[in-house]
Amino acid sequence: MTELLPLATYCFMMSSTPGPNNMMLTASGANFGYRGSLPHALGISVGGAVQTFVTGWGSSAANLALLANLRRSEPMRRKQKPRGHIVVIQQPVNLFGRVLGAATSCPRQPLGCQAAATNSR
Repeated sequence: MTELLPLATYCFMMSSTPGPNNMMLTASGANFGYRGSLPHALGISVGGAVQTFVTGWGSSAANLALLANLRRSEPMRRKQKPRGHIVVIQQPVNLFGRVLGAATSCPRQPLGCQAAATNSR
């Protein structure tokens, strides 16, 4: 029951914020119309559901193991902290590079269900 509030918050934020998926659907709808963008919208929904399921399924076991070893693993936390900073910096840099590359070329067809669910082209 303690996981219900974080799960509800996560689902609300995933579905209501104007994130990259909503922006891609807006652009896809403008370029290819409603029918052409339906597989893309379905893929985003499937991908979000799978991501939520896998996160909830795996995080409960991982959190229990982490909490059991947290007091003994202070050196590990010190090693992991810089890696976390690198990931937080690396993701926007990669996204910005993709945005610049995407600005020069327009896709000829909309994303399909599988491509939208896996966030690949």
